[in-house]
Amino acid sequence: MKVKIGRDFYDKKNDVIYQQGQIATVKKEIALWMVRNNLGHIIPNVRVLRPVKIDNKKSEKSKAMEESQIEDRMLRGTKNK
Repeated sequence: MKVKIGRDFYDKKNDVIYQQGQIATVKKEIALWMVRNNLGHIIPNVRVLRPVKIDNKKSEKSKAMEESQIEDRMLRGTKNK
């Protein structure tokens, strides 16, 4: 796993010095230990494949429509009572 080091520290067990900003390749157990002790964060393994087109306009419109329908239902329910 790859870990970006957040601050300088010395790993006594493995006899390694890690410096801030360094990207280190370590085993999973060591990476999780670093994250638990706030010494760095794991860089996700991302594969480059074909590009994906995201149409934000449609998703924003559909979300707005769904929210307005929910609000209408809530208002109708309060008016009848």
